[in-house]
Amino acid sequence: ANILSALDHEIISLKNKKRQFDNIKKALNHDLMSAKIRVLKKLTPQKSRANPLFKGNP
Repeated sequence: ANILSALDHEIISLKNKKRQFDNIKKALNHDLMSAKIRVLKKLTPQKSRANPLFKGNP
């Protein structure tokens, strides 16, 4: 009975670690997507909002 209790505890512990890992993975994916979007917004000029640094063609 002691072995089963220890196994149950280990399984619960592993499930919790997997849940933590999945949450970290989701957060990292979200951060990565946000960073990609920021980079893409910088690379592609937006027509909707005027860029104050852009003076127009000379």
